[in-house]
Amino acid sequence: MCFCLLTANFNAEKSINIQNKIGKYFCTDSKEELSKKLKVHGHRFPNTRAGYIKESIKIKDKLKDVVKFHDKNSLREWMVKNVKGLGYKEASHFLRI
Repeated sequence: MCFCLLTANFNAEKSINIQNKIGKYFCTDSKEELSKKLKVHGHRFPNTRAGYIKESIKIKDKLKDVVKFHDKNSLREWMVKNVKGLGYKEASHFLRI
């Protein structure tokens, strides 16, 4: 999910590098700490993306239950409506993983 949130209006290759460097700290860092790391690694929108990532972590557990009751199209719709910063394209990418 973090990778998908990073790639919107940004370079996928750079997002992969950032993902590999930050790793588990997406979940453990505060929004401010994460924002600083994204900035250091050259992300174009560090504050916004840090906020989206921290918000997405809050719904992580809900996603397991939602998957059980939705087909791919309705799950994609649910994700776009409930995961701030995730559009249709990124939601589709996430569902392919």
